[in-house]
Amino acid sequence: MAITKSLDVSAIASATSVSVKQQNQQTAANLRPEVIVCIGQAQEGKTVETDKLYLASGNADDAGVIFGFGSPLHRQAIKLFPKAGNGSKVDTYFLPVAAPTNGKTTIKTVTPQLATNGITKTINGYLRLKDQVFEAAADVAGKVATNAHNNPAKAPRGTVLNSYEVKKYPFSLSKGMTAAEILAVIKESLDDYLEVPFTMSITEGVMTLTSKWKGTDSLFEFDFVDSNEDPLTTAAHGVSFKVETTQEAAGVGAISKAALALMNTELGVTRVVSQYANDTVLDALKEKFEAWHEGLTAQYVICYSAIKAPESETVSGTYDMQSLLDAGNARKDDSINVQLVGDFGELRPLEYQERNRLLKAGYSNIVKQSDGSYKLMDLATFYHPVGVSNPLFRFDRDVTVVANIAYDLMYQFRDTEAWKSVIIASDKDVTTNPDVRTLKDVKAAVNTRIGLLGLAGLIANYVEAQNNTVVEIDKNNPNRLNINPKFEITGVGRIFDITNFIGFYFGD
Repeated sequence: MAITKSLDVSAIASATSVSVKQQNQQTAANLRPEVIVCIGQAQEGKTVETDKLYLASGNADDAGVIFGFGSPLHRQAIKLFPKAGNGSKVDTYFLPVAAPTNGKTTIKTVTPQLATNGITKTINGYLRLKDQVFEAAADVAGKVATNAHNNPAKAPRGTVLNSYEVKKYPFSLSKGMTAAEILAVIKESLDDYLEVPFTMSITEGVMTLTSKWKGTDSLFEFDFVDSNEDPLTTAAHGVSFKVETTQEAAGVGAISKAALALMNTELGVTRVVSQYANDTVLDALKEKFEAWHEGLTAQYVICYSAIKAPESETVSGTYDMQSLLDAGNARKDDSINVQLVGDFGELRPLEYQERNRLLKAGYSNIVKQSDGSYKLMDLATFYHPVGVSNPLFRFDRDVTVVANIAYDLMYQFRDTEAWKSVIIASDKDVTTNPDVRTLKDVKAAVNTRIGLLGLAGLIANYVEAQNNTVVEIDKNNPNRLNINPKFEITGVGRIFDITNFIGFYFGD
């Protein structure tokens, strides 16, 4: 066994030297730290430097102060750091990007329509506002990253989401109010909610709502209801509201090369949230992060975006399945992007076979519950190459497992002192040099990692896998070690198929 010396090796004077070095007693795998980067716009007119990383404080209000309350980045932060506390618990960065070229805001007008007798009794009403679609990506990324931080072997299956929600903002209208008074009350009530995605102004009996950013995803949808969530009508309530879009949103979002460059390997980003869900952005993210799969980097990044489920033109109230299947199958080689699809309660919930078809086409499986909320079941990338029954990079959880295994091995052999500078000798050699390693030592070190990764639930049948590790000195380069661990990653319980065989009882 090699000997470590603490006293100067050239010392000759009498002395007794006792030093202490902590022994490596590592009993767990090196699991990668989770890091989220959220890409989106700040509020229009807010002085914020774009293409710059801002470390989140963990408080959504702080993001509102920096990027503007109600801006895309602030609304992402609300999902990442909800007051309920069930959001992201990992390092998170915000990356503001410029508004789309030639972008336009969404502008809507609201005009009260009073009945002949006007409002005849007090009305407790609500402006019912749908989430911005891209918020679902932040919601899922924060919960999934936290799940992976706590236990990367565990799938996020069954996670209750705060996605595709509808918020209600209250106001109270009194008997005999004029149109101007009605609008003033509604605006005053909404002024208390800084997170709304629009600004408000009132002129001559008309309230104008303008989105706080530019681009096609600045569209906001709302309606007016009573305490029973029935629409306000002149017949039942004495007042209704005429809502018109006076300026359509315009401008397709993009991520600059400068912004992409900030997400470098040193940052250690593991998950990216994108405000934009268009193919140009998805392609840019795919190109950047697929390159990180090569051996010298071995970092695996998953990117999240979200869309609203398209409605079928032939069967009202149902998903346009074919358009989704076509889009998903067009990205079957995309192992980077996860895209969520959902609605706000307008469409019929998907049947199992429909969910199964969408999952096979690369769309994540979220199930609408009876209360209208969503539960995450199967989180998947678009990756589904033809002819491969169980592609390694299909499920978000499996990519996370692969990423953690790669991180552990890379850390051990690249970053620890034990392997920074070693001498390779024969297994038969006996030496007192503490920096000498034999092939058996290398194999033992690799198998130690396999064992620890197995104990963490990432590698299955790991004891047998340790017998299959192959290590050799390269035949053409004596300074090169070729190492081939051979193992299988664990699976998760996604389908529980129980078949009962039942007959009748005819007596003993």
